[in-house]
Amino acid sequence: LARPEVDVLDGLTTAIIVDQERMGANPRSTVGTATDANAMLRILFSRLGKPYVGPPTAFSFNVPTRKASGVMSTEKSGRVEKSVVQNAVYLGGMCPRCEGMGSVSDFDLTALFDDSKSLAEGALTVPGYSMD
Repeated sequence: LARPEVDVLDGLTTAIIVDQERMGANPRSTVGTATDANAMLRILFSRLGKPYVGPPTAFSFNVPTRKASGVMSTEKSGRVEKSVVQNAVYLGGMCPRCEGMGSVSDFDLTALFDDSKSLAEGALTVPGYSMD
């Protein structure tokens, strides 16, 4: 949507239609990206906000789920306790399978070739393709 060429609008309420359909070309598009509200908020907070030192993914929804294991140290009343952590999972907001795109494009390799045959024996099983 193009922005109107005005200086000030007072007393108007904003209406945004939210539907189940995809709003833009990218399936990760949100109301904020489609209406340019993200850019406006970024400008507002860059001018008025106070810097916060934290991880760059602290407030991101496009973070994949990560799994890890190791040793965790905690300190209680001056004592340091170490415990082994097995299979710790950090759940992110993005699906690790489709990476937030909403669809997966995989090849079914068994539909392309038969690994028990050589090329001369006709290993390629692509419909309409022959080795002749």
